[in-house]
Amino acid sequence: MSSLELQIRLRKINTFGRLALLLTRPGSEPLDDPLASKGDAAIIFRILETRVIPELRVLDTDIVEIADARRQVVRLTLDCLCLGGNRVVDDANTRLLEWWMESKRWKSLLEQEISDLVRPLSVLVYRPMGDNIPPSLDLRRNGLSPCV
Repeated sequence: MSSLELQIRLRKINTFGRLALLLTRPGSEPLDDPLASKGDAAIIFRILETRVIPELRVLDTDIVEIADARRQVVRLTLDCLCLGGNRVVDDANTRLLEWWMESKRWKSLLEQEISDLVRPLSVLVYRPMGDNIPPSLDLRRNGLSPCV
């Protein structure tokens, strides 16, 4: 595959990813008043499954731009998990489990995105507790919640 063809494919994937993320994450926080409905989540996930993920399989190299595209796909899959109906949730769960169990490339991105989703929630949970957080539960000691 030529460099030009690679760039064209990446541009298509990244354009879709950015626009879909605008529907699922319009605010500054993940899933903050999403514009997408359950039906939108189903369409987004179907496009991911039928077009984007197969396209990323063809682009089987480890360059930064492809990692960024994969990261968008992970974000969108997690968003579809939260926004979708029963079938979308089941399919998104299956896809996330596949990435978690089988793929080193996808697993690290999935771990990072889950961490990014949990970090703002940890502030909401731990801030009212102040300094009374039990050491075994203190995420600050593990470096997981620099926001607190």
